Amino acid sequence: MSNSILSIDIGGTKTIVALCSRDGQVIDPQRAGRPADKDAFWIRESLFERIDRLREIQPEKFSLIKSCGIGFGGPVQNNRPVLSMHVPGWEEIDLCREITDRYGIPACMENDCVTQALGEHAFGAGKGRASMTFGNLGTGFGGGVILDNRAVAGDGGFAGHLGHICVVPGGRLCPCGNYGCLEAYCSGTSIGKRACEAVEIHGEIADPLADAISKLGPDEGAGPVLFDFAKKGDPLALELVEETLDYLAQALSATVNILDIRLIVLGGGAGIGLSPWFDQLQKRIAGHSMPLCREGLEVKVAELGEHSLLLGTVPLCQERLGS
Repeated sequence: MSNSILSIDIGGTKTIVALCSRDGQVIDPQRAGRPADKDAFWIRESLFERIDRLREIQPEKFSLIKSCGIGFGGPVQNNRPVLSMHVPGWEEIDLCREITDRYGIPACMENDCVTQALGEHAFGAGKGRASMTFGNLGTGFGGGVILDNRAVAGDGGFAGHLGHICVVPGGRLCPCGNYGCLEAYCSGTSIGKRACEAVEIHGEIADPLADAISKLGPDEGAGPVLFDFAKKGDPLALELVEETLDYLAQALSATVNILDIRLIVLGGGAGIGLSPWFDQLQKRIAGHSMPLCREGLEVKVAELGEHSLLLGTVPLCQERLGS
């Protein structure tokens, strides 16, 4: 396992530390949750504890580490977090520098969904393709774009935020502060909210979907319940899925038309939940795309699960640190 990577996944509710090899192996992932009252400084110390633990249980492999890659749940610029909507304090921490000072390992950081896109491109659903669009339909709607085998960065380093393409001008308020963003309609949380609202509006319909969802909130499984009922042919559930596919097709066709990218990979809980309808989604994206860009268009489900980010640090470190 030469030229090992120290891989770190920093999310709002959990963090993972692992060793990754260049051929796509994830070794001894160390997971930890974050208590709601803990800030970024607590997370930093928790990360150091688990890195030290990795060094204890894998001394030989740890000695082969050449670089550290970090996927962070929020915008990143110049290897530092710009903003975290979930955990206070990250703007004051230069984690890459601290890891280099403490362990003698050069480190780099990127947005979590861009890092996931790199992982799926190198080892998962996008392997062998030069370009792909990646969307993560989870609590929010993150994204990343790979063009000609490189992650698109943009002028400020913030490119790839697919969830903030406007699909309904003046529509629902998005967590970013704008209105009508894709995230406000098609994140896992937003799909759950729309499902709850729909059963309230159609409350007179005495069907199992209304009964099931009325007992839940958007953060308590309304989205998965919706997908289960849609698979069974429930009319209201299917209507909501159809609406979701339309929003997704409208936004995702932008990368087809602007960048001529013909592979779209979707992950996250809601992305996987929608996978039975990917054939329909593909047709709708094609319907919004220029005829010249439709040939070979594919929509695929992400393959690597939580390992997509960890493995994405391998190409990230190769690109940023040359190791």
